[in-house]
Amino acid sequence: MRKRNCLSVRLGMTTRGRARRSTIVVVGFWLAGLIFIGCDVPDRHDIAMFRKPAVWEVEPPTDPTADVVIKPASLVPANSHAESAQQDWQFWYLHHVDSEGVIGGGVMQSQRMDSGQIKLTLNERTLVKSGVKEVADEADPPWQQNAIGCLHANDQTFWHAEDGRLSRIECRVRRGPLQISKFIEVSGDEIRFDVDLLTSQTKKRVVHHGELGGPLAVYQSLLGNPLGVREQRESKVLLPIQETLAELQIRRRRDALAKRMTEQGLVLDSLHEAVALVSIDEVRRRERYYWYDDEGVVQATNITGERRFTYRCSEEQYQSQAHELLHDVDPITVQVPGKWIPPGKVKQLAVSVELSPRKKEASATEGGVSAGGVIAAPRQYVQTIDENHQKVITAARPVSAKKLAGRFELYEPRPFTADRAVTKLIDYRSSGVRKVLNVASSMAGMSNREKAIELNRTVHSLLSFVPLSVGLRSAGTIAGANIADSTEHAILLMAMLRAKGVPCRMALGIRHSPQAAEDSTTNRFVYHAWVVAHGEEGWMSLDPTTGDMTGADCVALAIDDMSNVSTQSFVDRYLATFHSMRLSVLAAVVQKGG
Repeated sequence: MRKRNCLSVRLGMTTRGRARRSTIVVVGFWLAGLIFIGCDVPDRHDIAMFRKPAVWEVEPPTDPTADVVIKPASLVPANSHAESAQQDWQFWYLHHVDSEGVIGGGVMQSQRMDSGQIKLTLNERTLVKSGVKEVADEADPPWQQNAIGCLHANDQTFWHAEDGRLSRIECRVRRGPLQISKFIEVSGDEIRFDVDLLTSQTKKRVVHHGELGGPLAVYQSLLGNPLGVREQRESKVLLPIQETLAELQIRRRRDALAKRMTEQGLVLDSLHEAVALVSIDEVRRRERYYWYDDEGVVQATNITGERRFTYRCSEEQYQSQAHELLHDVDPITVQVPGKWIPPGKVKQLAVSVELSPRKKEASATEGGVSAGGVIAAPRQYVQTIDENHQKVITAARPVSAKKLAGRFELYEPRPFTADRAVTKLIDYRSSGVRKVLNVASSMAGMSNREKAIELNRTVHSLLSFVPLSVGLRSAGTIAGANIADSTEHAILLMAMLRAKGVPCRMALGIRHSPQAAEDSTTNRFVYHAWVVAHGEEGWMSLDPTTGDMTGADCVALAIDDMSNVSTQSFVDRYLATFHSMRLSVLAAVVQKGG
């Protein structure tokens, strides 16, 4: 392809040689044209124009009635054995949205093993943000929820035979605090799915005849083997996340101006263009555009209708521009405006809650998540100001009912049978839980309160806390682990408490994560889970990640006995809480150096 970069023209360029006068005339007309049409050069990133003929396309139009050459989408180019560069490669990509900047990135790597197999890996992380303004009356300012970031991660390994046929997929997919695993094997004409959904396992078999590609089939097909004129490639692909098969159709389009990443940032360049249509059925279809160079290396992609573009970059750009995301290990972050909370031990926290105008009539509780605002919890007291506003006080020590003077709601439900029950997750009769119970000191003669405090310390000593783990595992499985996140800490403690006859529930909420910048306009809170247990003096709040009572830096959003937990709805229910209300910090009492 000829090198044609429309941005390479410099207005300050001087002319030399005999043709100076004619060149000046040409440049003058060119400048006049720019003044007439404006300098905002359209490009392929104008999503609304994707389906229209574009005047900036750099290939002459072709006869639409001309025959299209259809070929199988071979995943290994014909010359792939000629050079090692075609066998082993590694590319870095950044996910970018114009209004937000870099929101994620990924690394693709291909290796030809000694056995002849091709091992292809994809490691991807994206921060999915929410916090969209709702429509409000003209007389009122727009209502907006707290800004939330939910971490999505996708780690997949694809094994291909020497001829490019897919043989096996190992897949781990994260959404917030939960990570599910999938193992897919292609053997003969049969595809076997083995999916671990944490709270359940599924197995299924699908019959398929012929070659099969994976979700990166377009990258593999184009690399070293660009599409020819009017060429169309077709293939059957396996989509591990959707757990289904789909038809893939890759069509070449005219070359176009498209953005690509360079050392100077995003620039317009002349690139080849292809469109890939993935069809699961007549209804579920997705169209993605690919812009690639003469070597078939994809430089940019975009799904039709989405604001996000993905650009190929260097390793240095990937490490620098995605640094914050790559090192952010919190599954969900919530930005809470208001008074800044300085570093130290939070002794007391006051939070204002404003309910969404669209949710003000919703007062029912669905699956443990309140649609009517923040709930009361041990050492968390809620005052209803009016139908749209609440005030929440959290304290490091319990506040007496006399001091609250009936103005605040207390957490005083009676224990139920479900608070002592065995469940699939709270499997306190398992050998793993019984084994760790033997580590705890003798409980003879202890009150329920004393048992809860002792077992909380035991779980803290057994497990090391990490913000990211699997999320929902049985207590028996967690008991055999060395590391666990806050949800897993809570599950193991609940199992040990129930084994000793202590009623308990799980609290889901947010915990303050200190920031060094005092001039910050928001406070950073992160996803956190802990346990509420019932003792002789009422309910108490325990944090097994610290081995102590929960601090005033924790705000509970839901309390659940964990009797009916679904992997599919766990994160949705948590995030839905923030869709109905907005939090802001009113005041904070902090012990510095605590």
